[in-house]
Amino acid sequence: MEQALGDGWAAPVHPDDLPGVEVLWRRAIETRDGTIADVRYRVRLRDGLYRWFRARALPRRSASGEIIAWYGSLEDIDEQVRAELELRKSEERYRLASSATNDVIWDWSYEERITTWAGAIEEVLGYPEARAGMTQEWWIERIHPDDLERVLRLQADALEGGSDQWSHEYRFRRSDGEYLNMISRCLIVRDERGVPVRLVGSLLNVTDQRRIEDDLHRAAHEDNLTKLPNRRLFGVRINQAVEQAGACGSCVGLVVIDLNNFKSLNDTLGHAAGDALLCEVANRLKASAPAGATVARLGGDEFAIILPDLKLDDARRETVRDLLAGLDEPVLIEGFRTSISVCAGAAIWPRDAESVGDLLKCADLALYAAKAEHPGAIRGFTPSMRQASVVRAAMLSNARLALDEDRVLPFYQPKLCLRTGNVVGFEALLRWHDSAGDIQSPGSIAAAFEDVELSTRITERMLDRIIRDCGRWAGMGVDYGRIAFNASAADFRRDDFANQVLRSMSEAGLPPSHFELEVTESVFIGRNTERIIRTLEILRSEGMTIALDDFGTGYASLTHLQQFPVDVLKIDKSFIAPIGSGSSSSTAVVDAVLQMARSLGIAAVAEGVETPHQAGYLRARGCDIGQGYLFGRPAEASHVPRLCQRVDGSWFATHVVAARS
Repeated sequence: MEQALGDGWAAPVHPDDLPGVEVLWRRAIETRDGTIADVRYRVRLRDGLYRWFRARALPRRSASGEIIAWYGSLEDIDEQVRAELELRKSEERYRLASSATNDVIWDWSYEERITTWAGAIEEVLGYPEARAGMTQEWWIERIHPDDLERVLRLQADALEGGSDQWSHEYRFRRSDGEYLNMISRCLIVRDERGVPVRLVGSLLNVTDQRRIEDDLHRAAHEDNLTKLPNRRLFGVRINQAVEQAGACGSCVGLVVIDLNNFKSLNDTLGHAAGDALLCEVANRLKASAPAGATVARLGGDEFAIILPDLKLDDARRETVRDLLAGLDEPVLIEGFRTSISVCAGAAIWPRDAESVGDLLKCADLALYAAKAEHPGAIRGFTPSMRQASVVRAAMLSNARLALDEDRVLPFYQPKLCLRTGNVVGFEALLRWHDSAGDIQSPGSIAAAFEDVELSTRITERMLDRIIRDCGRWAGMGVDYGRIAFNASAADFRRDDFANQVLRSMSEAGLPPSHFELEVTESVFIGRNTERIIRTLEILRSEGMTIALDDFGTGYASLTHLQQFPVDVLKIDKSFIAPIGSGSSSSTAVVDAVLQMARSLGIAAVAEGVETPHQAGYLRARGCDIGQGYLFGRPAEASHVPRLCQRVDGSWFATHVVAARS
């Protein structure tokens, strides 16, 4: 061979490449069919460094067959070969990584039109046959139908755009039919013209990771009980709805819903029953909501519905009623058939508010107005509600400041026996000093009585001052009779209310029989019946009397008289005022209440007595006690001793007894 090629031909060839080159050249020399010798090897340059070259040569032979010359070319292919070597290293790294990380390795050849699979193809996807090679159609058939168009488009963009790599996540069908979330990473090998000739990549199974991420996302955005969107996701959805509505010129409706009597059911039947009711409400709201709407649970027993792309003409109260119609049917929980009662408030963007935050406030104001109206009420936002909110906020602020600065105190209004004219007791009525020192009525802080924290503080402060006043009067030898005080609905939510009241009286050395607890019928509505009865019975067993205030103005009065321990009925002043008007119907309610009280063996107190004629009529009909401006206006504690000592039988006989009809 040395004679054929010439002396010294092998000197520049890299020693590692020389054996292979010699074999190839020898074959070319020995073969007489005109085969071209084509070989790649490294050649040492003048500077001592090696570069890759491609040598192609064809021997020229004499008539006898001897080689007399060589024709050929030597092409510098150093960069191409180094790129291929790097690819092989990368493939090896892929192979090693796949064995450690459970990757699936694949290699697509454009020339053979076959994908060979390696790595964890059998362990992860369950296709051992894929190691022998599969067509592109086999791969396409196993991509999830919802992902296929996107995957093919992104791959085509990478191939046609000259990119050298491609990465995407899609779902791939395993041999058992389950789809796995796979991340595919691909290296695109191109020839010298930039045409793809080979794709080498991997598939990484991220199904468990995505499942964990989905669980975390649900935990962050889904209510765990009802599976509705929670407050966080609700915030995202309503912002999206307003943004989209702003772009297309439509409206967004927001309805906030609050369950009535939920706490009562929760306390009576238990939390499991309460949870079941919340889930039932959630399911019914979802069933009633139109397509595209979002039903969310904001927390507790409060829900919300977002109505996107709403036309202003459709934003009527009837729309909200339709949404809530599914709640009309009673529900069976823990063997008890109960109705679902809700109040709802609605607001519309951009008619009622310019921002999402203001829209929420407007809907809340409408809900507050609905709850103040009656159970089951639905109110749409009106601008007047905003002013009412300002007034309410001022009331709460004034009440809180008055409590903090000890400016809440009781005024006492006398109650007279309508048979003798003697003072038999007083009702303690709340008054408070404003910042200027002027006396204000409870109506000026009415919102405070609907606030759980403030109403409880007010009761505690009033009771503390009443007990202190009674102790002082007792020390003076004043017979003040029985002092009536009021308790709010919030007071009965506390298990220790009765014990706290009795403990305060005991510490002051005052018997409970000197006191009367007044409750309105609103206390009995939507509350824990058993707790209220237990509280009243504890107080009553210690000698305190129980009075039902404003009788006849609330709901289910007769039911309450049968269910709760009541000693006294207080006839509301709205029924007393018409007495003397000349109409026979004006006294019908009073007569009926007095007859009922006699039948039940309980005392009757008439409030708002302002004229001798009213007092005379009530006395003649057997009313036990009268209270009103005729007998005295509410006064500070210092006036009570004088009122107790006043005995003016002649005045009472002249003005009251003589006025009877």
